[in-house]
Amino acid sequence: STGNVGIGTTGPGTTLDVTGTGRFSSTLTASNGLTVSAGSLTVSGTGPHAIGGATNAQVQLALQGSFTGSAGAYSLYIPSTLSPAAGGNAAGLLIESMTLNKAGSDTHSLFASASIKAPTIGAGASTLTNAATLYINTAPTGATNNYALLIDSGTVSLGSGNVGIGTTSPGTLLSIQGVGNFASTGSTITS
Repeated sequence: STGNVGIGTTGPGTTLDVTGTGRFSSTLTASNGLTVSAGSLTVSGTGPHAIGGATNAQVQLALQGSFTGSAGAYSLYIPSTLSPAAGGNAAGLLIESMTLNKAGSDTHSLFASASIKAPTIGAGASTLTNAATLYINTAPTGATNNYALLIDSGTVSLGSGNVGIGTTSPGTLLSIQGVGNFASTGSTITS
């Protein structure tokens, strides 16, 4: 009832101290947190999996629940330092070329590598200056070309709403505050 239990060790430092590998054939419950101090954490199986709530049959990994931060509050925070091999690329978040399989019948309305829906802004007495579905703080520095947003190729489709360049309140489909430069000799503006 008291003391520590050691498996594979004669000097256990915690209530249960296992030196070597272990396997649980059923559920392992950690009611006060789980720490991986070295190595990696692998979750096998295709899901569904969940952090912070119940699983969702439509989601492979769900991160959900209510969280109150000490200052800001973020669902996922990635403050990593990445050092690729010579000639390699690096990205804070990589969504690899995934395969999205169509069903045998019916019609799908959208397939996308990433789908971002607008946040719901809850009621409160504080003042909120800006809200956005996607916010890009600034462009990086240190490269030959630095972009806040880089679209390598493909068609860009903007649905409803106005686009403002140099203005936060565009009154038309395209509103430019400042000087525009159309470098191509074939550029035309049609009214």
